[in-house]
Amino acid sequence: MKFKAWTPRALIDYYYAERVDIDGSLEGCERIAEKTGEKLTEKSRKELREQLEKEKREETALILKLGTHDEMQSVWKELCKRSKRCEQVKYPYRDDPETCEQFMVLELEANITSAVYESKRNHTKRQDDIEKYKSIADAAHELLKVLYNSRLDTTVYRWYSPEVKNAIIENDLIPEKLSGYASCIKDEDGITRLRKGDIFREDIDEYGWGRAEYIPSEMFFERFVITAHRPVMSEILKNLAEDAKELAEETKTEPRIVERSSLSPTSIFIRTLYEEFWLNEFGSPLYRTFAALCRVVLDDPEITVDTVKDALKPPKKKKKGKNRT
Repeated sequence: MKFKAWTPRALIDYYYAERVDIDGSLEGCERIAEKTGEKLTEKSRKELREQLEKEKREETALILKLGTHDEMQSVWKELCKRSKRCEQVKYPYRDDPETCEQFMVLELEANITSAVYESKRNHTKRQDDIEKYKSIADAAHELLKVLYNSRLDTTVYRWYSPEVKNAIIENDLIPEKLSGYASCIKDEDGITRLRKGDIFREDIDEYGWGRAEYIPSEMFFERFVITAHRPVMSEILKNLAEDAKELAEETKTEPRIVERSSLSPTSIFIRTLYEEFWLNEFGSPLYRTFAALCRVVLDDPEITVDTVKDALKPPKKKKKGKNRT
């Protein structure tokens, strides 16, 4: 790939050296899957590879836009000059101009990717979210009332799937640490005697006879006290209801990129990138430079300074009607 003479060195280095290739990402996912006791099927491996290839294509396309589009020459010139990372007072550990530029370039690329994602995803209305959290709180409270002190008011372990129980026993608790117990998967002949996840120990009874004791995985959490305190479902539902009520209240005043459901994807992109990164990084709107960057990234020649200013305007507050007597 041939970049321009004005392309920031940090962007070129990122393109050639700092991206994780598809095979490396796939191997990393497989290592994580092995640690959690999962296995990637051929289908899931294919889907993962396709997703990684898609992400790599999108990332490559963005880097090429940022590094070769003619409009970006003036944009990079302005941004490298304006980046606030080189302020000695605020960033004393990043006083090297090249380091400042490197961090700015990489974080700009990452925030552009995030803003593109935000512009494409579905954004819910504030009032809808408030009502949803209130409904969750009410439903949890009603279930709490009928569940409390019933036979079903027990620990959540009761509803763990066999796969989850096995993973906890084998990977987190490690039976060998439980007073001589151990996992039993296969004997020396290679024949499976017990199911994966079951635990056992060999012992001697009061008459001196040898015996083997084993506990099926589904009974493990009833036999052993895993933690000092095991909350029952009613306690969990009580906490869930309280959390949902708090979220409903927080949602009323939390700052949002999207306040109006009619906001266009272009406006969402502009607001996200501006509020999450741009203003803090460069200290001023730089409307002309910002508009040029948005035109390049979104492939939209119609974006102007006025487009940016309109997108950044706060939503108009509804006027309260006058009381009539």
